[in-house]
Amino acid sequence: MISQSATRSDAAVVGCNDVRSKAGPCLSYAEGKGDQNTVPPACCDGMRNISAEAKTVEDKKGVCNCLRQVFQMFKKGLVDSWLQQIPGRCGVDVPFKLSIDADCDRFDIETPLV
Repeated sequence: MISQSATRSDAAVVGCNDVRSKAGPCLSYAEGKGDQNTVPPACCDGMRNISAEAKTVEDKKGVCNCLRQVFQMFKKGLVDSWLQQIPGRCGVDVPFKLSIDADCDRFDIETPLV
């Protein structure tokens, strides 16, 4: 007999609080604070961790929605073009545009987050 928890172990469950915490160090870069030539290592580490946890389409949509909520809260201080540079500068493939106005219903579901 397989327990329900064993069957769920294959699917990641990415919570918004976790996403917000891990993406938090990215906000200073997207606000134009510090060296704009280098994304803070904590931001890249957070993005890689989020990416590793988002395994399913639902997880990816959830991550996108969580990030969009965070970006909307801080949008007055964020520079969208800098925000969009983060995945490339961190070497993380994201299946949606990392943007204040990300469309979380339309993205490439085949593209992994890592």
